[in-house]
Amino acid sequence: MTVSIVAGKDHVFSEKLACPDCGISVPQLEPRSFSFNSPYGACPACNGLGSKYDFDPARVIVDWTTPTLRRCARPGSGSALLKRTIELGAYAHGFDLSIPFEKQPTRVQNLILYGWPPSNGRVASATVTDAEGKKIRAEKGFRFHGILKFLDRNFQESNSDSYREWMTQYMSATLCSVCHGKRLRPESLAVKLASWSIADFTAFSLSAARPAVDKILAQLTPRQREVAGRPLEEVAERLDFLLAVGLGYLSLSRSAATLSGGEAQRIRLATQIGSRLRGVLYVLDEPSIGLHARDNDRLLGSLEQLPQSREHRPCRRTR
Repeated sequence: MTVSIVAGKDHVFSEKLACPDCGISVPQLEPRSFSFNSPYGACPACNGLGSKYDFDPARVIVDWTTPTLRRCARPGSGSALLKRTIELGAYAHGFDLSIPFEKQPTRVQNLILYGWPPSNGRVASATVTDAEGKKIRAEKGFRFHGILKFLDRNFQESNSDSYREWMTQYMSATLCSVCHGKRLRPESLAVKLASWSIADFTAFSLSAARPAVDKILAQLTPRQREVAGRPLEEVAERLDFLLAVGLGYLSLSRSAATLSGGEAQRIRLATQIGSRLRGVLYVLDEPSIGLHARDNDRLLGSLEQLPQSREHRPCRRTR
């Protein structure tokens, strides 16, 4: 970054991809910047998974009819530090711990679970007696982090594998609060083509993504077409292969673990059609599993598109 003074004004120049208004800089864009399997493109909060394992309030609060300090929450219920922290938070933010958790207002329930930032300055103080009879000085505006953050800190700082394993039973997979399930860094999601980011495009079903490619191509300027034209044509060709085997209902962001055996095999079949390999023997085991009868002809037509020698042709056998 360099600064020059012209006519009494400062002019800042940067060699990086930086916004002149907010000052945020973006690293050099590469293909790996748009892959959630790469640390250069993956969301740093969830490591590209789109979800995180966090403590689940429905599992932590095991008895909603019990006051908070009477084993309402199973993990951490024996911690004197947690009890003392909750008592300080109760005074600082004005809620009664003797009331059962289910009868607390929603605001107080959220406060106990998720905590609250400090108020505008500490304006009052008092002495609170904890469950062990000790006198504690509490102040208005006390920074109360909540039960879930307390448990999360203990989980992160613990060196005991058995303790961490025990704590996982109170956790559930939740949507990443940073990328909202899109799995990429904010810098990667900010790159858009025809008003769509790569996450917006992969959210389409295959049948909707194919016309979207044509729409993007139609909006490109001649210079943009020189850069993005060939990759988009490749994307369109691969989408055509997937549509040819009857997978138009799948979305590009669909997890491979959720595919049926027939769907996974047809995806591999579409890949082989596009690879144009020769001298290869393909053995297909029931590729029509889960396929509607009306799509069988389309599947057989796709098999005929596999590279073949002059002496051999695919055998169409039905039963």
